[in-house]
Amino acid sequence: MTTLSRECERFQQSVMSADTGAEKPDPTHARMCATCAEFLRRYESFEGKLKAEFDPSDYQPLPLAKNPWESPSPASREESGPSWWDTWLAFLTPPRLAVAMAAVLGVLVLLPVWWRRGPLPGSGAETSYLAEHETAMLAALESGTGTVTWQGRPLEPGSAKGIPLGDPLRIAGEAVLTLPKGVRVTGSDAELRLCRAGVELARGRLEVSVTPTPSPFRVRTPTAEISVLGTMFTVTVANDGTTAVAVASGKVRVAPLTGAEGERALAPGESFVVAGQAGSTPATATPPVPVTSGLPASPPSGASLAPVLSPATPAITATPAFTATPSALTTATAAQVGSPAPAAVASDVVPLEPTTLSSPLDDLNKPSSH
Repeated sequence: MTTLSRECERFQQSVMSADTGAEKPDPTHARMCATCAEFLRRYESFEGKLKAEFDPSDYQPLPLAKNPWESPSPASREESGPSWWDTWLAFLTPPRLAVAMAAVLGVLVLLPVWWRRGPLPGSGAETSYLAEHETAMLAALESGTGTVTWQGRPLEPGSAKGIPLGDPLRIAGEAVLTLPKGVRVTGSDAELRLCRAGVELARGRLEVSVTPTPSPFRVRTPTAEISVLGTMFTVTVANDGTTAVAVASGKVRVAPLTGAEGERALAPGESFVVAGQAGSTPATATPPVPVTSGLPASPPSGASLAPVLSPATPAITATPAFTATPSALTTATAAQVGSPAPAAVASDVVPLEPTTLSSPLDDLNKPSSH
């Protein structure tokens, strides 16, 4: 390898940096040094080829990167159009703003009501009684005197094992449906839907028997929701939505969906009535009416036992109206309790003169002589 002198190194560096204008090469040294002369020839040949192949017009300078944090200028903002915020403010005109505020207010008002009532049966958000039976094997139709119609065609006993959730069932007469987990439903002239939480009853009468279970079985009507954990009860829905619940055994919780009535717990022998849309009578629990000794167990139609059972009305007044004969007392007692007097003793009644009328109370009211 040939070692270059200091003058040769300085000359070759000046040749390579000649384009920058730092130092011009010395042509005298190239004429005296054959090595530097050959280097200059090759460099000029290589530079000529580069200039022949390179066209500066084919290349454009790269644009500078835009700063994302820099706010756009007014000119660029006009070119890019309005921002989403400007568009949203332009959309919220006073009428639209009023509608939006009313919608938000309605949600805020209805949210506590929805939270108190909980999820609807069939929504899937509640503790599902029939969670593992979502679309099939929901019911088995037993033999009965009525007809069950599904999708416009009657069902035969034992053929109702593929009823999807939410499909309406119409019962004409009386029929028995057996649901999973030992739930037995007897429907009479009813229209109902099977849901994941139980049954939705639109109208008619249901007798429900539920075996003890940790998940509640629910019966929902237009005006109430009944939750049970194991019992036997009856639900009747009138055409106006009035719901009547009667418990035969176990315990039942009834939550009215209309009015200000709260949830009620019913024991065996109790009933509960929730008025429909057309009624104004509040829901009340109706315990069995006791039967008084000596009175007929079932009064005739239209008769009322209130005058007899009321303690404020005495059975016999203190003012005697008839003579103190046994037949007359019998007639007076029968007349005051509302029973017709026997015809045989009516002839024995002898009215007293006003001057001779007396009463044991008169002796008690006389002042003492002592």
